[in-house]
Amino acid sequence: METSSDFLSSVTENLAVVTFDTKTNITYASDLFAQTMGYSKEELLKMQHRDLCFSSFVNSASYTEFWKRLLAGQTFQDQVLRKGKGNKKVYLEANYFPLRDEAHNLTGVCKVCFDKTKSTSTLIKSIGEIGQITNTVHEIAYNTNILAVNTALQAVRSSENSNGFSVVAKEMRKLSKDVDQSSKDIRETVQNILHQLNVIDQDAY
Repeated sequence: METSSDFLSSVTENLAVVTFDTKTNITYASDLFAQTMGYSKEELLKMQHRDLCFSSFVNSASYTEFWKRLLAGQTFQDQVLRKGKGNKKVYLEANYFPLRDEAHNLTGVCKVCFDKTKSTSTLIKSIGEIGQITNTVHEIAYNTNILAVNTALQAVRSSENSNGFSVVAKEMRKLSKDVDQSSKDIRETVQNILHQLNVIDQDAY
């Protein structure tokens, strides 16, 4: 039968786990966590939580509030940005929860996390590419509208088949407006996603 020690051993061997004391010093780091952050376990045990965060977060009121809540026994779960060795950006799906002794006194905080760096970086790259494509579509729509105006002017100047020119110009203008509106909608969606990713970069816990 599986015991609690077997379960704990399995967790620490297969998941990225790190623990902190109430002074935010690192007291334990699993092999996978050390690998994810690019440090050795020995190096991590000489560090504090703040050493794994970028200064923009550490120096913010959000950081103080974050630890205030954790030390009050609250749990936390979200995607976070952390600083790996060499200032490398590491995106994690992190779960924080309190550690308590037999008297139920808070003795520290445990974090179990999953590395999302590759998928998040791929998403950022893909969103950027979509933005570039949308800009190109917008330019095409703009040029199509200019062409439609020129066609309409030509229709005015021409006495022969002027009605045909006018119909073509009208349809071209309608098409360019539809395409332009669609590209604007896509750009807004892309910008919203990029904003959310930027929030993770700047303000993530």
